[in-house]
Amino acid sequence: MMKSEIISMHVMSVRQKLIGEYLAFQCIWNCHMLLVIGLAVHEDQAQPIYTRENISAEEAVAAANTQSKTTLTEFMKLNQTDSLSRQLLYQEVPEHYTWSTGKVRSRRKTKTFAIGRIFFVSPRQRERYYLRLLLLNRKGFTSFQSMRTVNGIVYSTYQEACLRLNLISNNDEYDVVMEEVANNVVSISAIIDFLALLLIHCEIPDCCQFFETHKHHMIDERQDVHNDLELLQLLNRSLQCKGTSLLEFPALPRPFKCYCTE
Repeated sequence: MMKSEIISMHVMSVRQKLIGEYLAFQCIWNCHMLLVIGLAVHEDQAQPIYTRENISAEEAVAAANTQSKTTLTEFMKLNQTDSLSRQLLYQEVPEHYTWSTGKVRSRRKTKTFAIGRIFFVSPRQRERYYLRLLLLNRKGFTSFQSMRTVNGIVYSTYQEACLRLNLISNNDEYDVVMEEVANNVVSISAIIDFLALLLIHCEIPDCCQFFETHKHHMIDERQDVHNDLELLQLLNRSLQCKGTSLLEFPALPRPFKCYCTE
């Protein structure tokens, strides 16, 4: 047998061995594959519903009823009756419970390679973002209201709850920046534009308190800004020019007059 043939056979043997080891590894990995469960994050009665085009009203209602159950709503139901689940964080649930066809099934009998991953939420989706932060850090919640409850006080927004739990810091660093701008910029519109940029690009912990603290810099009759309502209208226009609106900031004051669609 020629030397080249021997080398060729040796190469084929090594290749076959590597392929065999790879297939064996894949088999073992598939048997013990890490099962990743995507966990929903949505506000109360705001579950996404998916349907086909041109379906009947009855089919749409059926789809809504079926898809109204999510991993989040079912975990809340589980916490109402199960003492073990109340000791777990939301993302830890798949490790201990099975999930199938719209409901939490049962406790897993054996240790499994299953983990939960809460879906990503952009900071621009303010309340969903802070709800996700609460889900990552709180145990035992049984309703959306309980997620906003801290020391027996029900807060109106998830952001406020995060603030009270010290999951986000206070406004101090933003207060300093805002004061510096207000003391060095003459134009009220420029200050309002700067406030809009802060709201969009920074995670101001307490937007309502921040607005109340600094609104006096932007209310000036000499520049035709006479009160909170007019200031909020101008702020909303500035936000709209940047692709958003005050509707994205539920913690901010809500004047009686509807200004967000102007």
